[in-house]
Amino acid sequence: MTENRLSPEQRMLIEHECEKLVRRYALYVDEGAYDLLADLFAKEAVFARPTAPDQPITGRDTIMAGFRKRPADRTSRHLTVNCVVEADDETAAHGQSYMVLYQGPRGEDRMGPSGPSVIDKPVMIGAFEDRFVFEDGAWRFLVRQGSIALTTG
Repeated sequence: MTENRLSPEQRMLIEHECEKLVRRYALYVDEGAYDLLADLFAKEAVFARPTAPDQPITGRDTIMAGFRKRPADRTSRHLTVNCVVEADDETAAHGQSYMVLYQGPRGEDRMGPSGPSVIDKPVMIGAFEDRFVFEDGAWRFLVRQGSIALTTG
């Protein structure tokens, strides 16, 4: 392996940009913003959902096709914590984060008379192991490997 010659400023910028990917992933999935979500993944990315860690999906288009199958009548909130990213060099980084997932049926209007959704699925606590790559002028997920550690049901 080659010696990592990143300056402290380069290291900090790379790690910050990759941490933003982790946070944006959660926001975009929960909002159903799949066009924005697609841009977070490298063209030949590999993604394994926490609920199916042994069934990786390869390629940005295939990954997005899976997300677009998510039911539109559901509300989800992915809470991402303990995100730690380390820059490897100018074009690669790796990291880990924990995720808590809450889910329930979507009301007619999230802010209207139906009020907030009621959680109707087990709460899941898992993790993502990530590898990041600098591709086409931006940091993206190259590998996003999910797993579940705890569940309420």
